[in-house]
Amino acid sequence: MHTRMCSFRWHSLLVLSLASATVFAQDQTAPVNFDASVKPIFAERCVSCHGAEKQKAGLRLDLPECITAGGEDGPVITSGKPDDSALYKRVTLPAGHEDIMPPKGDPLTKEQTDLIRLWIEQGATFAAVPASEPAPAPAPESAPAPAPEPAPAPETTPSQPAPVSVLDELEKTVQPASQEALDAIRSTGALAMPLDMKSPLVQVNFRIVGANIADDQLAALDGIKDQVTWLNLAETKITDAGLAKLASLPNLTSLHLEKTGITDAGLEHLKGLQHLEYLNLYATKVTDAGLAQLEGLKNLKSLYLWQSSVTPEGAEKLKQCIAGLNVNLGVAVKADPKPEPDANLAKLAPFFDAESCCAKAFASAKACDHDCCKEAAAKGEVCAKCNPGAEAKKKVAALFDAESCCAKALATGNACGHDCCKEASAKGEVCLKCNPGAAEKQKAQTDAAQPAPPETAPPAEAPAAPAPAPEQPAQQPGEGPAPPAAPPAADAIPAKQTLTFNHDIRPILSDNCFRCHGPDRNARKANLRLDLREYAIADHGDETVIVPGNSSRSELVRRIMSDDPDLMMPPPSSEKQLSPAQREKLAKWIDEGATYEPHWAYIAPTHPEPPSVSNDTWIRNPIDRFILAKLDPAGLTPSPEADRRTLIRRLSFDLLGLPPKPEDVDAFIADTSPNAYENLVETLLASPHFGERMAVDWLDLVRYADTNGYHGDEFREVYAYRDYVINAFNQNKPFDQFTIEQLAGDLLPNATLEQKIASGYNRLNQLTAEGGAQPKEYIAKYAADRVRTTSSVWLASTMGCAECHDHKFDPFTMKDFYSLSAFFADIKEEPVYTAGGPWTPTLPLPTPEQSAELNRLDAHIASLKTALDTPTPELAVAQDAWEKDVLARIAAEKNDWLPLFPDRATAEHGTTLGAANDATITATGENPAQETYTLSFHTSQQGITGLRLEVFTDSSLPNGGLGRGNGNFVLTGFEVVASSNAAPDPASVAIGAAQADFE
Repeated sequence: MHTRMCSFRWHSLLVLSLASATVFAQDQTAPVNFDASVKPIFAERCVSCHGAEKQKAGLRLDLPECITAGGEDGPVITSGKPDDSALYKRVTLPAGHEDIMPPKGDPLTKEQTDLIRLWIEQGATFAAVPASEPAPAPAPESAPAPAPEPAPAPETTPSQPAPVSVLDELEKTVQPASQEALDAIRSTGALAMPLDMKSPLVQVNFRIVGANIADDQLAALDGIKDQVTWLNLAETKITDAGLAKLASLPNLTSLHLEKTGITDAGLEHLKGLQHLEYLNLYATKVTDAGLAQLEGLKNLKSLYLWQSSVTPEGAEKLKQCIAGLNVNLGVAVKADPKPEPDANLAKLAPFFDAESCCAKAFASAKACDHDCCKEAAAKGEVCAKCNPGAEAKKKVAALFDAESCCAKALATGNACGHDCCKEASAKGEVCLKCNPGAAEKQKAQTDAAQPAPPETAPPAEAPAAPAPAPEQPAQQPGEGPAPPAAPPAADAIPAKQTLTFNHDIRPILSDNCFRCHGPDRNARKANLRLDLREYAIADHGDETVIVPGNSSRSELVRRIMSDDPDLMMPPPSSEKQLSPAQREKLAKWIDEGATYEPHWAYIAPTHPEPPSVSNDTWIRNPIDRFILAKLDPAGLTPSPEADRRTLIRRLSFDLLGLPPKPEDVDAFIADTSPNAYENLVETLLASPHFGERMAVDWLDLVRYADTNGYHGDEFREVYAYRDYVINAFNQNKPFDQFTIEQLAGDLLPNATLEQKIASGYNRLNQLTAEGGAQPKEYIAKYAADRVRTTSSVWLASTMGCAECHDHKFDPFTMKDFYSLSAFFADIKEEPVYTAGGPWTPTLPLPTPEQSAELNRLDAHIASLKTALDTPTPELAVAQDAWEKDVLARIAAEKNDWLPLFPDRATAEHGTTLGAANDATITATGENPAQETYTLSFHTSQQGITGLRLEVFTDSSLPNGGLGRGNGNFVLTGFEVVASSNAAPDPASVAIGAAQADFE
């Protein structure tokens, strides 16, 4: 069967390869763009194990030079030969194969593997496909669908041939570098290799050597000065003078100088690099003046200047000199960023009355929280109760011409900002200048209008346009509508609000960062913790993750703002992304000092001062003050007290879980005393059903069940614990005592039967009686179950994650989990039981009558023992008479056993053996764990058929037992050797049978 399965799996692989070949036979010329098509596949499915943070099998798939180099077992790609490429073989193995990659999750789709195959067939190049390159001709309709292509390029006319990329042009003129020249670079520790399998261009990475690289090491570039197109000098000791060497690299297209000591003087040497497209000057000392020296680099497309001294003005000036240049200066966080508008609410805002609650809330970038307003907003309407002038404004809006400025402004939730329109709106009229068709519509409205009853006519109120947004300049005629203030997005920063860690920041970090930079040390990456302030603000050499008070110097902000896949956080492989508002929150929080707070769950609650309210007569307890304090600002009054019938029904269900009896309802209705409600509460609390109602939730929490669970789910008797919980609630037992008795009631001094029953909490876990179950495995399962339950019930924390690793979000380690587990280690239980039980250990539960009888019998036994242990003359005479009687009966009986007196008694491991006159042998002195005794005897007896070893108890031995090891004597072997005058040589005697009368 195994052989047939293997054959089937390889057959499937062969079919897949042939099918792929069929697809690509239709179009072998379509170029595959690595960055656009293949790199995203690697980033999504491979880089988490083969990237910057982790390199399983020594393989990285995030950098071209590393992909080319391969891993510990050599190259994973054979240019032009996908079927010989280990990478392609692994990603196309059948699902479930032990060697398939990726090993977790779904296999790559056929489209993805087809794309990788075509990329390898085309030479596995990393050069970008020109943006304007025309798309390949479509395949015939009868042909299979071609592999996914890059996005279609802009159309070109015959007079405008598609431009060729810089790299393609260079590859036509540059000769391959010699092996000696490449080895010279590698001798410095740097990485040097061709740009791709067939390219003569070379990429050189000195960053991997870092601080060991200085100006003099750059001399190694002389041998490949024409071939170098990609050069990384980041985090090296290169100086301005050293950059002079780069002036002799005419074909350089990409240059990394981040985190070096480069200044404006060094940029002088880059002026001649006419092919340069990418330049990274992050964290260097360049200024606007130095930047001016780059104005002649007309091919420059990307320039990174984060944490440099370049100003936005300087960057803008350079962009004006170089068409299409993208300059990244980082992010500038405003103190009070404007929240994003809520489109639905903004559309209603023009109809709010000027002083209404809705208008005031909207001016503060909020939605009104009155129930009537929320209900109306949910329907896309304006609350008429709070905005009585809204209807008149709607009638005015209905008169707008479809394409007028007023209608366009209203469509975006704004009021028109033209002076003429604002003046008309203030009068409750339509601007006829901008809405010439309004007059005819108004006449039609008047003709069709029905007179409204006087009591329903809206109150006279001059409609007012919405207040303009703060910090908006006055609108001039002809400029178009001015947007009003908008409500905030869900995670936007309210204006002038100081951020708090627990409310604003912890949720962002916990959801996006703590998995890799949190409490779990085994999953922690880059040795960085963001859950504790002392680690987050610590100096990590040449960079600090969080610089309190300065977001522009904080590496965290640089990473979350970056669009570079190799730098951005969270990384693309995490499939998480921060929103713009979340990024700004983090930056603003750092600028405010990056203050941390303990987790809210571990901050002791404080006793709040009950607020003052408008109506003290309604207050019956302090909680009422908090309720009324919320009702007052909303203009609401408390509902009247419910009728007696409703009150007793609510209270009975709440405290007993049962409906009230009819006679109890009648009695409560008839009770006219001022304390009728309080008396009803006391009556219900005194009911035995109260404990039953309250016990339900507790029994669920502690996983109470009358069966064992697992596959057998056999019945067990643990009802006594259930009754204990019910009685505890009915007795109003203090919670601390309730806790002690359940966790360790049986260990209390002179523990009562009730306290022992309470400790049955520790036996509520599932029990297995499955044949073949591993005892140690289930002992561990039982212990882990107790830790999970105890932590969730008493600590309100889920420690279950820490069973296998440090908790990723909460402050619990594996050590904490197993330390708590050790607390329960002395619980007496069987790891695997026999089907049907008993589920030992068990506790006898006598009835009250049986308990009384047991107590009486124990007292009687104790009195008899006291009498026997008390020496008296009568007892001595009786003892002597009894012994003589026993000896006489023994003498009268036929006794075939004769004692043997030893000639010699020795011990192998140091025990001293002594023989007495009555043939007994006593062991003294050394007491090894194991010992071998040798006893020698002479006898004239004939026809010996058996030997008997008798072991006696003695008061001098521990516990008055049989031996010196805790009173135990264990016999593991018995051997007999005999000789005679006729046969003087000792010979072993076979023992036909052996038995013991005590084991």
